[in-house]
Amino acid sequence: MTEKFKSQDTGQLKSASKQVVDVQEVIFMLRRIENDIDKERNLEQLAQLIMGEIIAAKDVAYIIHKDMIKKEELLQSVATACYQQGMTELMTTSGE
Repeated sequence: MTEKFKSQDTGQLKSASKQVVDVQEVIFMLRRIENDIDKERNLEQLAQLIMGEIIAAKDVAYIIHKDMIKKEELLQSVATACYQQGMTELMTTSGE
């Protein structure tokens, strides 16, 4: 778990790149992926947020563990999408 989300589960998150991410927007994106609603587009957008360091992979993993139902399937989908876009570091980052 990250300290960022302990106090800001429904708020906004400042990333390392100083951009603000709405946590609810990430949750809705993950729910759409989980329910196969425009899955590829949402996976691509989420992967871009992670790769652009707008949100940390470990924060996405925390949200998945906390708020999602199909946790393992969703983690695998996100990891695969990031890997396909050239990010190989996600597997070790999300496992913390």
